Amino acid sequence: MRESFDRLKGEWSFLQNTWKNTRQYWHDSVAERFEQKFWSQWEREVPQTLARMQELDEVLRQIKAETSD
Repeated sequence: MRESFDRLKGEWSFLQNTWKNTRQYWHDSVAERFEQKFWSQWEREVPQTLARMQELDEVLRQIKAETSD
């Protein structure tokens, strides 16, 4: 789980930086539509997903610790 979390977090950071740089040069209606239709949703959902992955990882670690006795 931790590997998946780290990978998603790294890819999301890369994508955020790429989008930020792209928006400096891309100012048309297509960019606006993309941002409204996709980007704004991802900005909400990816951080929530990362938070839930961390929570799940903690639960799995706890279960493993409790059952490995």
